[in-house]
Amino acid sequence: MTDSDLAERLDAVERALTDDGTDLTDVRDAAALANDLERLEARVDELEATVDELEAAVEAVRGYAGNVRAVNRDVERRASAALAKAEALESAVDADRDATRSPPDSPSRSTPDDRAATAGSGPEPDRDSDAVVGPDADWHTPDRQATDRDPPDRSREQSPDPAGGAGDPSDDSGGTEQFIQRVRDAL
Repeated sequence: MTDSDLAERLDAVERALTDDGTDLTDVRDAAALANDLERLEARVDELEATVDELEAAVEAVRGYAGNVRAVNRDVERRASAALAKAEALESAVDADRDATRSPPDSPSRSTPDDRAATAGSGPEPDRDSDAVVGPDADWHTPDRQATDRDPPDRSREQSPDPAGGAGDPSDDSGGTEQFIQRVRDAL
């Protein structure tokens, strides 16, 4: 039996089943279109779900970025405050160092009592106004007045030279600057 004979018999069977002369090729095409439509609808549903997930992810990233910006602002504020305090400390240390290096006959040389009087002139709200800040803080407290018989040990103020030497007083500003730079780097 040839292919053409087989095709004719198949067409005869199809006509017998449909009871008329309807061409079943149109039915096959309609079935294929219906399958394609179902497949496309499923794909559209998948794409809509993916778009919903992406929108949720974008919103989460936006929220995270907003939180990062808020944290960055807070960190920047804290860093600015710490830098201001470090610079104030540096200027106080420089002023104290200048006061201790001035000649003893000089009227500008301040005594520990003078420094104690000027130290409390601008207290911060969270500090005790009687406290002495700076290198003299360890021997001058509100309970004990500074006297000439118990001066501070100034040998602690000279930091050793990185090369192993004892260092000289002119190196003190470098140590302070290094301290300030470390504070800046930490922030």
